Amino acid sequence: MASSRGIEGGQGWQRQLYNWLANPLLVAIVGSFFVYLLIPQLTRGWQNHAKILEVKTNLVADMSDSVGSTTMTGRFIASGLIGKATADPNATQRAFNDAYQKWTIKSAVIASQLAAYFPASDLGFRWRSYANVVTDFLQLSARGQRTDRSAQLLEIATYFPPLKKRSREWWRILLDRNAGDAFQTNYGELGKAILSERDRFVQRVLDSSATGF
Repeated sequence: MASSRGIEGGQGWQRQLYNWLANPLLVAIVGSFFVYLLIPQLTRGWQNHAKILEVKTNLVADMSDSVGSTTMTGRFIASGLIGKATADPNATQRAFNDAYQKWTIKSAVIASQLAAYFPASDLGFRWRSYANVVTDFLQLSARGQRTDRSAQLLEIATYFPPLKKRSREWWRILLDRNAGDAFQTNYGELGKAILSERDRFVQRVLDSSATGF
């Protein structure tokens, strides 16, 4: 008899729990929680994650494209290929002007985006320093004033410490800006350093947490 009452008591407790869980008011409250609180929160999380991926993808694409295009134009100008490809005496200067304008505008936009989407990091500051070096590289493709070229090369050497180990002759060739093979070789090495730094910068952006939303 005691065992029977224990079974009946257990069944009674289960029946009460079932009745309580089946209460329409409780069902309505739980349903409302999922509909109005939990599901929207999860949806916002997914949407933010998708937005972050979109922002990062677009940002690194702009960085890669703009740096690559500017570096390539600098190489073309320095090698004289643009002038050789056309009879237009102003073609080289026009290519330089267009590249310089596009780069300065695009690099400024990227700096603003980095500051907006990664406010807790120093990516914006780092990008501005890097952008100055890319600008120096482009300017070195032209025949500028010796004092200007010296300042540009100094900024590049400061940004890339390994390049400081280069000989004085290596830097003098870049400073003199002649049309010889030595200049093309050294200028090409600067271009490779800039592109390698671009790839490292892109990876830093991808690894960083975007919080400016």
